[in-house]
Amino acid sequence: MKKRNPKYEIFENHDMKVRVRDRAAVVTGITHPKGISGGQPFDAEFRFTDTFVKDHGRWRLWAGQAIKIPP
Repeated sequence: MKKRNPKYEIFENHDMKVRVRDRAAVVTGITHPKGISGGQPFDAEFRFTDTFVKDHGRWRLWAGQAIKIPP
């Protein structure tokens, strides 16, 4: 299998919302990676949700998911 080492021209998040309750936080938004991987260009947007839990005073990523937004 060919190893892919992506080179990013852009990797930014926008339209982010953060909701915190007790020891849990949910972050939603859109991420936009653009660059080259395996010699092929890519440019897409993904809607994401990340869930964090506060554990011993530190926020830790508990779960994350992203889905590609159709062009």
